Amino acid sequence: MKSILVYIVLVAFLFFCKAKSKETIRLPKDIADTALKASTPYAFTFYDTSGSIIEPDKKLKDSWKAFAVALQSGKYDSIKKLSTECIGCEPCYNSDSPLRDSVELVTFKGGGLPFDYFFRNKFQELFYNKLITRMSDSLKVAAHYDVPGAGNYLMPCIVRSAQKKGPTIVEFFVTTTDKSEMFPEGGVTALAFVETPGGYKFCGYSTIP
Repeated sequence: MKSILVYIVLVAFLFFCKAKSKETIRLPKDIADTALKASTPYAFTFYDTSGSIIEPDKKLKDSWKAFAVALQSGKYDSIKKLSTECIGCEPCYNSDSPLRDSVELVTFKGGGLPFDYFFRNKFQELFYNKLITRMSDSLKVAAHYDVPGAGNYLMPCIVRSAQKKGPTIVEFFVTTTDKSEMFPEGGVTALAFVETPGGYKFCGYSTIP
């Protein structure tokens, strides 16, 4: 009799544990969304022109991931395929740069550095390891349509790559220096992309501040 009672208690206990294991733990939406985004490499928070968060289109997501992966490889052909024929590059004209004179000589009429020049002379300096690594960290990347200043990238050589007038510009903001007491403003690298028939292509580089 005693053994039967023990058996019944054991079965009841196992049934209770199984039932509990099927329960769903519901997290607050903001925490759940952050957790999901953190678990998805190359994802990013995307804002429309009103500042609302929206789902980016597949072409933009695929282009961002492909470019980030190409940077990791460092292969010229892969990166060039995903870039426009010229690059808008504000830091390239820094007055302290030893290449400033040559930069101005090769600049396209209407602005923009030829991609080949940019890759040979500026790529390793501007696309350093921390930036490339953080491009795959979804919690460090945000993107915006039609950002203020996007017109700075509508150079003739970039518009040619887009193959239409007034192309869509998207700017990705990668946090490279987190805010802290030492760096209260933090640091951000902005990478601009222009929509083309074959997907979005890298077309500009700047930094904030």
